[in-house]
Amino acid sequence: MHPETGLGLESMLPPGRMVTSDEGDGDVQPLWLSDGPATAELWTRMHAEHVRSGLWPLLLDSLDPSDSEFRPWGSGEVFPEQMSSPASHDPADLLAQWWTTYTAVDEDDDMLDTHRRLAVTAPFGQTWPGLASSRETTTNPDQLAAEFAQAFLADRPQTRLGLVAAASGAEALTAAGWAGPCNYDNDTAKFSAVVRDWEHRFGARVVAVGFSTLHLSVASPPVDEHEALLVAAEHFAFCPDNIWQGSRPSCWRSTTSRPSTGSTCGPISSGFLRGYPRLQAGEESDSCVNPLGLWRSSKRPAPRRSWLGGRVRSRSDSGNRTRCVVGACCRSR
Repeated sequence: MHPETGLGLESMLPPGRMVTSDEGDGDVQPLWLSDGPATAELWTRMHAEHVRSGLWPLLLDSLDPSDSEFRPWGSGEVFPEQMSSPASHDPADLLAQWWTTYTAVDEDDDMLDTHRRLAVTAPFGQTWPGLASSRETTTNPDQLAAEFAQAFLADRPQTRLGLVAAASGAEALTAAGWAGPCNYDNDTAKFSAVVRDWEHRFGARVVAVGFSTLHLSVASPPVDEHEALLVAAEHFAFCPDNIWQGSRPSCWRSTTSRPSTGSTCGPISSGFLRGYPRLQAGEESDSCVNPLGLWRSSKRPAPRRSWLGGRVRSRSDSGNRTRCVVGACCRSR
């Protein structure tokens, strides 16, 4: 895949190069990476060109903004040959299996007693509640994604553009060989399968990816407490460390009980819960708020298995527009 040749993109793209994967014989090049920072206009143009080019644009963030290697992308720490196909996995089955695993009580190796452990996932406890229903929306998911791209770049101006040959953003995660969830599973295709389902059910779009963080826009978040709890359950199953590694586990009801017109974004897809965060838009907190672990505590050192993203301020309006940030299941440095 050389986007500069054969696709008529030469005049649109800034200087860049193909990234060679660390694995194999050095002949796998899963993505194109710009040499310098991206712009919102560039991402939007490449997103509009996707239908013709087959290349999905990703805003790529690095582990350390001062690192000249721009890990993991510039350093080739991507492993597409290790991945299966997202089509090989059923997202409902995956979430149910993960839920069963992560709600299991191990009294011999648990910081919490059984009662407090089950309170973390109340009102469901260890019972998987099933998937949240899809919702129709009048918000254009692609327009919202472009708006989020602009907001993301305002927060992270060092972000570069990546182009991946993929049918969707969810599939681009696997095709690029992103290893963000490797502390839980080396097969990113499983996580892509779930994200692809979110694309269909909630109008989610993959906009940006970091060393271990995944950033989505969401056009159709839940609008009542029941839907919000179901989405919270999906996100706990997808990435439980967003809750486990907060400063104080508490019951889910405390966050979903009071509607609000604000939207708060944090390490786990709080954008999916528009109207249900405890914090108002733009506020920050030094404590974890469940069910979604909206803010990781800045006072507690993260253990080795931790999501490595930072806290993100919300930008939202009173309409059905929101964005979310998903902690990518705990990749180590």
